[in-house]
Amino acid sequence: MSSLKSLPKKWVAKSIPTEDVRCATPRQTSFGSWWAFCDGGAHGSLRIFNEDRTLLSQQVIPSTDRLAMAKSVSSESTWVEFDNHLWVGTEDGRLLAFDHTGLVKKFHQFQDNTWIKDLAVVAGHIVVLTAHHQDVRVVMLDEDLALKRELKLSEARHEAEMSVQGTSILVATDLGFLIELNSKLELEQLWRLSPGSTLGPMTVTENSVWVGNEEGRLYHVQRKADFTSVKVGHSAITTAPVVTLSGVWVAMDEEGLLKFIDQQHKIRHSVQIPLSRTLLSFEAADYQGHTLLGVASDGTYTLLTSDGETLLQIEGAGRSLDYLLSVKSNGKVWLGDWEFAPTENSDLRSERIPASSPR
Repeated sequence: MSSLKSLPKKWVAKSIPTEDVRCATPRQTSFGSWWAFCDGGAHGSLRIFNEDRTLLSQQVIPSTDRLAMAKSVSSESTWVEFDNHLWVGTEDGRLLAFDHTGLVKKFHQFQDNTWIKDLAVVAGHIVVLTAHHQDVRVVMLDEDLALKRELKLSEARHEAEMSVQGTSILVATDLGFLIELNSKLELEQLWRLSPGSTLGPMTVTENSVWVGNEEGRLYHVQRKADFTSVKVGHSAITTAPVVTLSGVWVAMDEEGLLKFIDQQHKIRHSVQIPLSRTLLSFEAADYQGHTLLGVASDGTYTLLTSDGETLLQIEGAGRSLDYLLSVKSNGKVWLGDWEFAPTENSDLRSERIPASSPR
């Protein structure tokens, strides 16, 4: 008999008052605090919170672009933890390493206005995917930010997506190629999935890769073999597919649909999502052993089970809702400046949210 606790089916949402600035959903760090990078024109900022979302500290991170066109950090910044530091890339060409207090202790300067698009830790090194005009590279640095290796990707024009599985580095490009590199940045495999058609973000498992393209086609790549594709819809797939035990969910941008494809690559189920123009984000989060699906369109966010059942839907007219979910140990879920909770465990409507003020 499974000891997995049932997923609550009744949820409530509460808006958390914030300043007029867009910050990523706070994410928990190994430092015991919750971090969020925020927009601010070219000069972004870092905010550090405790578990009650009380603001502990904040600092502006100025852009190095003299014309203030390329951003420093933003709510879209990707970050990882490694070697007792938190590492984040900027859009003005820097890789920054913060200590637990939020102070920059190390940095590496790439060419001006290079976009640090993705980063990961592979075999004790920092691996960075950079984009600068028509120059897309995978770069490897050590913990002291010394350059170890780099590879220019001729299979990409302007940008690409990167994911890591063990010591393998997977890159999907805007020219339709999927590339697998080893920890020395040597080519292991190359798949010509949809030459000339942009691939989106991937979901990588131990043995396979799931990725969609801008023409509504989903690819299932067996890492040691060939690939299978299925036409899922008529609009682009620009978010990573969500893999479950029985199949995979895909978000169709301009159709407002989530589609479920089974292990035989057959479309088995569709869920209509409120849509004004296009879907903006789609993701999965682990909630006490269950998979939650979250999808955002203009002004609307929908929280669903892994079976496609709607748990909660919120509207925020004129507000961006395309954030990533962050699950807390107490069963509550943060999404940007919202907080969700199952009504069986907590009544958010009667709970006071601490004001965010620096100490």
